[in-house]
Amino acid sequence: MAGADLAFSNALGEVTLAVFTSIAPSAVFAVLALLVPLSFGRVSEGARREIRKNMWIPLLLCMVGLIASATHLGNPSNALYVLSRVGASPLSNEVFTAAGFLALVAMYWLCGFMLQWHRGVDCALRIGMCAMSVVFLAMMSVAYSVPTIRTWDSPLFVATVLVSSCMGGPLIALLVLWVSKGFECSRRLACWACAVSAVAALSWVVLHLIVGGGILGMRNEVYVVSDLVPLYYPMLFVVSLLLCASYVALAFGIRARGGEGARRRSVKSVALLSLSLSLVFVAIFAMRFSFYMMHLTVGVAV
Repeated sequence: MAGADLAFSNALGEVTLAVFTSIAPSAVFAVLALLVPLSFGRVSEGARREIRKNMWIPLLLCMVGLIASATHLGNPSNALYVLSRVGASPLSNEVFTAAGFLALVAMYWLCGFMLQWHRGVDCALRIGMCAMSVVFLAMMSVAYSVPTIRTWDSPLFVATVLVSSCMGGPLIALLVLWVSKGFECSRRLACWACAVSAVAALSWVVLHLIVGGGILGMRNEVYVVSDLVPLYYPMLFVVSLLLCASYVALAFGIRARGGEGARRRSVKSVALLSLSLSLVFVAIFAMRFSFYMMHLTVGVAV
């Protein structure tokens, strides 16, 4: 079997993990970003409650990714084995911290529907979410740093996961703020979110260019990485075009928010922001898929 065909087949078997690692980092960053106005911003109690209620958006995105990755277990009973390896296995650490992160965010979201809200509980949950978000993001970043898989055991791929969280995260947070009634999201704040995401996207593309220069030449006794991913650079070019289209859509969304007719501009801006976010996720997924195609062990197997 040709190297590219085998690599594609292997990556297709890991597609659910690619979905998870494409979406979850951005959802985590969005939660961290939303904790800033909730903790330090001058936000009215009504707007604060709306933001808490709308945190179902990053929660749902992360849950979709986690549920998708759970299908990779094959048998639900294998989940017990995964949890039994916490502390010894990077993947088990990732799953465990993911569960903790989702539990805290879900609790915080549900508490947004309470008529009376204790400030001490609010503070404790926010501190817990902040800490667990950082730990979960760190565990996701190093989950595939396995010494026996030469191509994956690279700080470059750790960096791509961290940087990808800064691409989609600000846009998810902006979406939550835009749909939260009572919160006045200024154009300046929206532009800052766009700028952070765009700079992260540029850095992410540069990182993948460096990956291409440093990893595509690796080989074992059977294959060269460039044979496994022959369309790496064309794929990166298409991904770059998708990211450009994403930020054009976002710019139109920010502009539409200042137009005439509050309801109409809100629907249009949210639709354009959702389109922008979708294109970012497609771009991240494409390169994560190429990451799984690069699976190359130290021995004589792919």
